[in-house]
Amino acid sequence: MDIRTIDGRLVKDAEVKTIASTGKKFLAFSVANNDFVKGEKITTYFSIVSYNEFDINRADKLKKGTALIITGKPNEEITTKDNNCYLTRRIIADRIEYAIIGGNNSENSQ
Repeated sequence: MDIRTIDGRLVKDAEVKTIASTGKKFLAFSVANNDFVKGEKITTYFSIVSYNEFDINRADKLKKGTALIITGKPNEEITTKDNNCYLTRRIIADRIEYAIIGGNNSENSQ
């Protein structure tokens, strides 16, 4: 089984969404992960989805800039729009944890 662990900060506040056909709720948000290769900063964005009720119930605490560690199953999708190809990297989260990344930020130690 392919399991990934990533860390990053929320790009915007998390949202609870509903699948129209089933009424099932899920949590959706994106995180930005910064890495440095040969002194150059590279930012990778990941879309995160969680069907876990615990995560859905704490969506109001997942605000823009919050540092997280996410563990889950990877899912990638290639789409085209206006003759451009886009790769969406998505993680179906099994576990979402608060993290302190790059300093002591009391907002992230909830």
